[in-house]
Amino acid sequence: MKFNVIQPEEDNAAGIFLEIAELIFFSIRELGYEAVISRGEAKSQYRNIVIGIFHSENVWDHLPDDSIVINTEPLFARLQFISWSERLVELSSKYLIWDYDPRNIEILFGLGVKSTQLFSFGYQKELERIPNYPDSERPIDVLFYGSANERRSIITNQLISNGLVYNYLFGTYGNPRDECISRSKMV
Repeated sequence: MKFNVIQPEEDNAAGIFLEIAELIFFSIRELGYEAVISRGEAKSQYRNIVIGIFHSENVWDHLPDDSIVINTEPLFARLQFISWSERLVELSSKYLIWDYDPRNIEILFGLGVKSTQLFSFGYQKELERIPNYPDSERPIDVLFYGSANERRSIITNQLISNGLVYNYLFGTYGNPRDECISRSKMV
């Protein structure tokens, strides 16, 4: 059996899901199967595994029925995800859904979705690639990466006012993010 791990075509969305795609890719290969990673492209001779389905709507019409959709979003947690939840229910009528959160699976079961399974993230040796520099080569005291909000801004301002070297990343993935992590004393 051959597997095609599909990332979104959009650069930023592909970056968001890069490590999940690599985790699945390396795990499948470790099990002895052939695997590829593609961007926004379903392959007919492969079992397709779609990550970031809501950033890849252009592949929906081209997915074979045996495809797997990985949900990476909290369901019904915020208003913006209600439409995603509804679409996920729609997709579940055709595809197997893997979800990271048992609470999401309970929600889906409650909505009549039976074609869902828990996807647990695990260790994959190929993803262990952040260099471990000595403190003398780590000029950043505190690194934060992710979405900013008011609560986090208050903490950020306190760190800076206490003289700490603070760095904030948003939309930075892969090697550039990993290099900042390796140059930081605390993340």
